[in-house]
Amino acid sequence: MNTFLDLVARKIMANDVSGAFDLLKHFGEPNETRLGMSKLEIMGRGGGLEVGWSITEALSDELRPLLEVAILKYLENLPLFVAGVDRDITSDITTRIAFNALIDFTQAMMRRYPELGRQTRPDKYQIWDDQNLVWTTRTAELPLVYGAPLLLVPKQWAGPSLLMSYQRFHQTTVRGWGQEVHTTYFPNGRSFRPTKEQIEQMPGYKLSRETNLRITQHAYDNGVNLIQEFTDFVERRYEEPRSQAA
Repeated sequence: MNTFLDLVARKIMANDVSGAFDLLKHFGEPNETRLGMSKLEIMGRGGGLEVGWSITEALSDELRPLLEVAILKYLENLPLFVAGVDRDITSDITTRIAFNALIDFTQAMMRRYPELGRQTRPDKYQIWDDQNLVWTTRTAELPLVYGAPLLLVPKQWAGPSLLMSYQRFHQTTVRGWGQEVHTTYFPNGRSFRPTKEQIEQMPGYKLSRETNLRITQHAYDNGVNLIQEFTDFVERRYEEPRSQAA
């Protein structure tokens, strides 16, 4: 995953926008995982050219300052700032880049559970080659379910909600920064810290991706990396339920 965004960032920084788009245009929905939002069929619309171009535009324009200071490092950060990149599209992007590893995982499960391999079919699949940093194809044999190939996904890789959502980033980290900025200290040592609800009512803190970007840049100029703070917050919240379950 990291090799992909790193290469895209290097293309953007070299003003090779067409090269970045060439990498980002391969995000049609991978129907093999059955992770699409459609209830009636497995053939989904996916991201494709439209989402690939919107990401390219965002990275080469409003998000370029974040790339220049190297605080936009991971693909899961994109929903915080790019409209149209939500849980469905994020799933498509992640699956496309991790497709090669998921083929390996599926074939390992076929060896462990032979009943999965009762019906299979070899086919060619698009994969990201993280050694040569190119999109290429791989011929692989996957199990068939209702006549269509199935790609298995580790249970802990998938969930019903998007952990790195722009709403969650705003509600927790952006508003939290606003609380720090607008805390008033009095000569007697007391202080007044506004609530997050009060922060949202202040000018410039309305929920939007534009607000997220502007506040993120302002905080970084003051020595605070809100993206990293939010990532740490999400990782702690994600690990807590797993630890309790264990």
